[in-house]
Amino acid sequence: MNEDIRHDEFQESVFNYNDLAAILRASAHFDFLLSSMILKRLPDAVHFFGDNTPFSKKIVFAIRLEIIDENTRRALVAFNALRNSFAHELEKRILTPEDDSAMIKVLPPQALDIITEMNQGVWPDFSTYGRGDVTKTALMALHKHLLNLRENIGK
Repeated sequence: MNEDIRHDEFQESVFNYNDLAAILRASAHFDFLLSSMILKRLPDAVHFFGDNTPFSKKIVFAIRLEIIDENTRRALVAFNALRNSFAHELEKRILTPEDDSAMIKVLPPQALDIITEMNQGVWPDFSTYGRGDVTKTALMALHKHLLNLRENIGK
């Protein structure tokens, strides 16, 4: 995956695919972004940290390196649980209202602010969103938040 994960590319990969593909594509983006954040903070991690390192371990590593805070960790853990339900449950094919509610509830405050910014400064009326679009909006905000965190590593 390209080193420069642009937010517009992420948005396209989440909104232009069915729910299963969107979640799996978001997972690949988050995994790569978390890896790049860790390596930016600790370049020598490349010697003991690779592509096969589970996402859950990368989350632990990022929190210990103080790259992410507890709120961001909670959101990434919730996303990973959602991804796992799509990857391992045969009947899981679409995002549900429960998924939508769960993802919004765990977003860090910075990501909630990003949702407001994306909606011209107003908190959106999610009741008008299509099924799964709330989760996809939450993932876009979480992605933007992670990009902001990566930008500030070392500053």
